[in-house]
Amino acid sequence: MMIAVVAPLIGAVVHFFRRHKDISGKSWRQYQRMKSHKRGAVNYPSTLMLNAHTLRDVLNEPGLSDTTVREAAGVLNERLKDKYFLVQSREGGKELFRKELKIRAGWMTLGPQLFRTDPETLKILKSKSVSDADDETEDNQGAIGEFDIFFRPIANWDVRHWLNHPSREVRIGIWVAMFATALEFGPELAEFIRALFTTPSR
Repeated sequence: MMIAVVAPLIGAVVHFFRRHKDISGKSWRQYQRMKSHKRGAVNYPSTLMLNAHTLRDVLNEPGLSDTTVREAAGVLNERLKDKYFLVQSREGGKELFRKELKIRAGWMTLGPQLFRTDPETLKILKSKSVSDADDETEDNQGAIGEFDIFFRPIANWDVRHWLNHPSREVRIGIWVAMFATALEFGPELAEFIRALFTTPSR
């Protein structure tokens, strides 16, 4: 009886983690045939920067139809400052990387088909792209090639997001809290589980 109850629960948890690509429960938004800006990386950690008007149109953000690129960037950056997105980059149908990033709206010299990323993400993009010419280049030089970018919001209930949070301080705080909880309630929980699987004596 207990196996019949516990097994589906364990299966559901395993399935939940393996289906990370569907974990947000929302459809992908996409940019196709994008190019890395020649100026290279931006000075923001874990960030993908896109043109403000293009980002506005793809996200269907209200109230920004008549704004300049600079005005739209200001509003979007305020709205998106606390949100993380699951971002995937592809080249010729091949996945180059998939990671959680913040998305920032840009306006200065960032055209509709251009993007910039943080140094770490740009390095991954260069190392995995088809072109080998830019593998060891500096952060101030963009990646060579055309890329398809897909992204979608991370849901608040996404357990994987919190356990692997891009912010080191948040991630460490969560793991410390889990460890402290395990120390505090571990014996009682173990005893409870043992009791579930112990056949009562008559």
